Amino acid sequence: MSQDEGVRLVGAKVSVALCTYNGARFLCEQLDSILAQTLLPYEVIVCDDQSTDSTVDLLRAAALCSQFPIHIHINESRLGPAKNFEKALRLCTGDIIVLSDQDDKWKPEKLAVICKILQRNPRAVYAFTDGDTCDGEGTVLDQSVWQTVGINEAIYGMEGADQLRVLLHHNVIVGASMAFRAPFRDIVLPIPEGWMHDYWIALLGSALFRGIAIPDRLYTYRRHESQVCGLWQKSIVQVIKISLATDETECYDKVKKFQHVIERMYEVRQKALCPAKCLELLKAKEEHLGKRASFRSMRGLSRMFAVIRELFTGRYQKFSDSWYSVLRDL
Repeated sequence: MSQDEGVRLVGAKVSVALCTYNGARFLCEQLDSILAQTLLPYEVIVCDDQSTDSTVDLLRAAALCSQFPIHIHINESRLGPAKNFEKALRLCTGDIIVLSDQDDKWKPEKLAVICKILQRNPRAVYAFTDGDTCDGEGTVLDQSVWQTVGINEAIYGMEGADQLRVLLHHNVIVGASMAFRAPFRDIVLPIPEGWMHDYWIALLGSALFRGIAIPDRLYTYRRHESQVCGLWQKSIVQVIKISLATDETECYDKVKKFQHVIERMYEVRQKALCPAKCLELLKAKEEHLGKRASFRSMRGLSRMFAVIRELFTGRYQKFSDSWYSVLRDL
């Protein structure tokens, strides 16, 4: 479809929130793919987190030849990924906000498809797509993003408590695949300390409204060694080592994170009411994490029996890695 047809079809202003930090190696490919969209964005908001390479120069060069505004904001101090995205989201002025990593590459139809799907699904506040994966050299890998994180066809039609239940087991939604309606930003922001922006947005969106899954592979997700966050799959041995190295304080920090989610549900209840089933799931997740944190200070038989009691609640299967998590806690 032509750009004009896309504009008539969608009728929405699209803001792209792009966060950068020392991304010069791959940034040009991503910028070129945004410039080549069949539905051009209304604006690109870039927040650079104090890059020391040529990232900012590349951004400025792209801004000079772009058909749409590219607003470049350089942070006065390092914010980190989540807070950098929070800043970018605040600066967006469009109707739909699309998240962008600095090292991926979009298919030309990405924005047009996302906007069309959101238009057809007015109850959905956010959308997420599948994508190809490639290595640092650009070689396309066998698994798609969804295959890597474990999304299957069952999630396509899920909404409400069913969709939230999947996310409470583990996050399967990649930030680089996400877009959401701008009014939802008032519920999402601010992002609490300790949360990554993508998981936070997905949890709130699914608990209060609905996310729509788009099975089209609309971007290529690049996996490379210098990523801050990535789709690196850990072996069972690696998972156990990380768990054994996690102290009691870190475990209680996880509890606090989900307390933040529940608190936000109450804070925004005048704008959006969390269904009882979803609130019940969030509280069950918080309680499960609290129980697991308390096991760290127990020893011997008392710990073993406490873990077994928690096992019989069914929450290990719902909210953790089932028997792997049981073995780690024992």
